[in-house]
Amino acid sequence: MLLFATAVLAPRAGATLARVDPPRSARAPEPVLVAQGRERAARDPLTAFRGFVARLDRGTASISSASIEEITRSIDDLRLLWSADPTQGRDIAAALLDLAGHALALYDPAGRDDLLPESITARNAAAKALEAHHDAELAAWIARDVLANARSQPLGRRRAAAWFLIGRRRTEHELALCFSARDPDPRLRSIAAEALVGAESETVHRFFVEEFGRATAPGDPLRMLAERHLKAVRFDTGSKAEELLTKAVRRELLSEDWRAASQAIALSHAFADEAIVPWLIESLATWKARAEKGLQALRVEHELEAELEQRSGRKLGLFPENWLAWWDAARKGEVKKASTPSYYPEPTRPSFFGLEPRSDRVLFVIDRSGSMEAVFDPTTQSPDKRVPTRWEKAATELCGFVESLGERARFDVVVFHDHADAWQGKLVPANARGLASARNWLLAQTPAGGTRLRAGIELGLAAGPDGEPAPERVEADTVIVLCDGATAEGKGWVGPWLRRVQPRLRVVFHAVQIGDGGDGTLETLARETGGQFVRITR
Repeated sequence: MLLFATAVLAPRAGATLARVDPPRSARAPEPVLVAQGRERAARDPLTAFRGFVARLDRGTASISSASIEEITRSIDDLRLLWSADPTQGRDIAAALLDLAGHALALYDPAGRDDLLPESITARNAAAKALEAHHDAELAAWIARDVLANARSQPLGRRRAAAWFLIGRRRTEHELALCFSARDPDPRLRSIAAEALVGAESETVHRFFVEEFGRATAPGDPLRMLAERHLKAVRFDTGSKAEELLTKAVRRELLSEDWRAASQAIALSHAFADEAIVPWLIESLATWKARAEKGLQALRVEHELEAELEQRSGRKLGLFPENWLAWWDAARKGEVKKASTPSYYPEPTRPSFFGLEPRSDRVLFVIDRSGSMEAVFDPTTQSPDKRVPTRWEKAATELCGFVESLGERARFDVVVFHDHADAWQGKLVPANARGLASARNWLLAQTPAGGTRLRAGIELGLAAGPDGEPAPERVEADTVIVLCDGATAEGKGWVGPWLRRVQPRLRVVFHAVQIGDGGDGTLETLARETGGQFVRITR
């Protein structure tokens, strides 16, 4: 006989799930009914587990460092019970979802995640147990009886069911997830929408297009998730989703607002070539004309170029006439999408430690901590026979990069150590005067102190007291970060922060890590915003 020894928790906060009751002979005499109840709980892990979840509901127990080991062991007991007695599968699944619902207390696809690692551990253990039995029958139960049954199912269970389906979605889940994604509860809505991202379904396409139009606030989580979905799929020609999105995307491609145009380029990926390529080419011509007038345009130009390259398999540069010639030939059937790239000779691009950011509005955020006083490379000497420090090398690279951008570009510099300092606090022209001033300011600095990178980013992006940037005050569309060690804050803040601010901010982070002492912060900033990351091991 299988033994599932899990006792009911004592009703107190932070209590743990005891594995086995002491022998009857070792305990003080008890009323017969109480003793029988304890014996039944010891034989039935599901009863004990439900008791723990009930205490979570009442706030007399918690998922904590003191209880997590027993919680995971009890989940293992439930997995064994489910295998031994499949008839209890739905009850076990409901209990696991209820626990996961508590562990999702702070989860939000567009904001923060659980701050307690114990909550993440409990949530993942419950998901692993559900995954082991995720067959067609369980999938139907989750869709029909949990997600679509708002009146009889606890909210936490429904949130957990939607969360469990992220990355595990089946076709039979899609209608139930669409239903949940319009629930009055904002947390359930965003979790269900996250589970739908990437589904190749006209129903889901229409849902995201409609939600994108309905979510007028730039930072709305559904707006962010809609963009993620539309960047990952391709509409059928003439579909209703294509029709609904066409007007907004075409209008924004020609907008004077670089953020609106950048978002439209991202959304344009969902369209078939026939529906969008002519508009991409027209937009490229519009933004090139703006660049020639000295207006902010370079990043949008290159995003348009990248989208056209992806569709054509060719590299024809920032020249609308070249793309028009290709498209005319493609429509006549004279050329097809190239199986190998066809290159147009490109000019040498400005480089910062090997990075090649394509922008004319750049904010630099540079490490000025004490470790930047170390030599950059013992084998390299400056013209005066000195070995430059990391700080001096960073200043030289920065000024050389800005000079190569040309006088139409604009830039600013923020340095961070125990706190952050800005050179100008606004973007200024990259002319001789600006370069000389920036060089003198940088070389007058003395590396010292700690590595508060987040303070530098927040200062450069005009963040308020809550750490949230004000997009209307941020002219830079590109941020270049350089750091030579682990940051004071660690990397945990980066993902949640970007999920909150990036839909409105839309900046691209490029990052340089000098040495091997990083903590993953720079890699995350670059990866999550589509930027480049390089490591200099010297």
